[in-house]
Amino acid sequence: MTTAAEPRRESTVRLVVQDQTERVPFTSGLTVAGLLQSKGVVPNGKNTVSVNGEPVRDPRERTVRENDLVVVTPKVANG
Repeated sequence: MTTAAEPRRESTVRLVVQDQTERVPFTSGLTVAGLLQSKGVVPNGKNTVSVNGEPVRDPRERTVRENDLVVVTPKVANG
């Protein structure tokens, strides 16, 4: 049982872009693409997106869940 004195933990998603970690409020039904766009990050061929260590092929199809870790890293050019 919780009391009014206990702070309620906010549901968040952790977003890491260029080694900067930010906690973003969790919203049910939010896609990875929507999360990135809300922070001004454009998911394109120049970066790789992963959720909880798993690569995401299409950020528009993948929804985020509470406490997910979304990481955006620049793609390394081959050759």
